[in-house]
Amino acid sequence: MSNCRVFLVVVDDTPEQPAALRYASRRARSTGGRVALLRVIEPTEF
Repeated sequence: MSNCRVFLVVVDDTPEQPAALRYASRRARSTGGRVALLRVIEPTEF
């Protein structure tokens, strides 16, 4: 099992999202971790 840190960043349209991505990227870089991005979209109705 790997001990690599994974920083999950939710990608959305809020003003805070770019800062969250910058923070996670810096933390991942300084700890040897990685960043995972998650974008949730609502299903369309047919």
